[in-house]
Amino acid sequence: MHTNRISLARKILLSLIAALGLALLSGCDTVVLTNLTAPSLPENPSQIYTFTLRVTPKTASVNASSIAPKIIIDGQSFPMKTSGLGGGIYEFEYQLPNGRDEVAYYYLVPFRIETQNGSSDSEVYTEVVHAKIVRRYVLSLEVNRGPIGARISVLGRGFSPQDTIFFDNLPARTTYESPNSLSFYVPAIEANKNYRIMLGSAAGNSPVGTFRVDPSSLNVSPAALTLRSGERQTLTFNVPVSAPPGGLLIDVTTDVPESVIMPEIIVPQGQTSVIITVEGGKPGTGSLFLKGYGAGEVTINYERRTLSAGGVVLQEGDYISINGTTGAIYKGLIESADSEVKRVLEGAMKPEKSYTFELFQTVMEWSDKYRRLRIRTNADTPAMAETAVAYGAEGIGLCRTEHMFFEGDRIDYMRQMILAVDQVQRREALKKLLPFQRKDFVGLFKAMAGRPVTIRLLDPPLHEFLPQDDAVRRQLADKLGLPLEFVI
Repeated sequence: MHTNRISLARKILLSLIAALGLALLSGCDTVVLTNLTAPSLPENPSQIYTFTLRVTPKTASVNASSIAPKIIIDGQSFPMKTSGLGGGIYEFEYQLPNGRDEVAYYYLVPFRIETQNGSSDSEVYTEVVHAKIVRRYVLSLEVNRGPIGARISVLGRGFSPQDTIFFDNLPARTTYESPNSLSFYVPAIEANKNYRIMLGSAAGNSPVGTFRVDPSSLNVSPAALTLRSGERQTLTFNVPVSAPPGGLLIDVTTDVPESVIMPEIIVPQGQTSVIITVEGGKPGTGSLFLKGYGAGEVTINYERRTLSAGGVVLQEGDYISINGTTGAIYKGLIESADSEVKRVLEGAMKPEKSYTFELFQTVMEWSDKYRRLRIRTNADTPAMAETAVAYGAEGIGLCRTEHMFFEGDRIDYMRQMILAVDQVQRREALKKLLPFQRKDFVGLFKAMAGRPVTIRLLDPPLHEFLPQDDAVRRQLADKLGLPLEFVI
């Protein structure tokens, strides 16, 4: 039997080609490359841009220490460094040459495969990517939800005074602040809905994101006004939560504009009320209309002392109930119950009986596993401290000692201390407060069981402690033996 040497050489060559092909194919299957760099890169002053790649070995045969990612930019090869984020992530900082607004690049990753039959070198690479430098862009909304009238900031680059924010094609009142910042007031539109936010200008439209308009409530005092022509009175608007940064715009109209003269109404940032001066004009009787509070338009009839919204009429003194999660408002008094999480933590419910608590516990365990922050709480009383520890607090970031004196007779002693005319009276009031405070501190420190506690000494804001209405002022004056006019 004779052997054909040419045929044997051909077989060997084909075997080598097949082995090489399998090696290349195995590289594609064993290592996956994920480009984490956005296709559009926001311009920055330094013109340095970060390119990020995730390398994921799919089999144990890949020698992890042999992975050496490179990035090829405009034909030049640069080694990438391991990112501080870990997890197989690599980064490269690239200084963009002057005058460039686009860059072409791809990733190349060599590595070694080791098996029982030996080792071999392999590599994988990505397609060529063209990244553009964007000189006008929107980074983000300051927040993605808020009530009607809230002033919201938009951060980005390349803004102009001609820019306008749109809610589903409805223009919002927009303020140009700088090339990097705009702000707008949430318009009086239907609440409990998500709206598509768009930045519109002569340069074109740019998507900003989505914004959810939340319902809100409003109290107006006094409930009725009687004004002669040229006479002035004050009107107070109260909202349940502090106005956001930029203030809260209240959109008020009237059906007798010639009879009521009033300024623009904006609740200042951090405040819950605003007082305006209303002036009487021509004779007439009408109502104020507050857009966006509750279901559609709310009408307040000062003469009848009623509030109308969504076909429902409420009389002064009627109860309403508010869903704190959805913001929905219901007529009447609805009984409420603590959440299952709270009931389990307070021992009123067994953990195994609550699926909600199981989910809560899972999320908290995930957080504890990965977080680096340590969480403290605001707690002013032993009961608040115990609750905070049950929820996982690791200390008290601020104990406002004046908040220990809101309940029972304590608030009257605190008021006596505030209204003292000299050191003698003030020390007398402090002596009455001292036992309460000493007892609360003992309870608070026991509840924290050695955890750190930051204490702020007495700093009582007058509006929180002194009475706001005449009836309570009179009661306090009688109790303290003071003239009524002395009680602020």
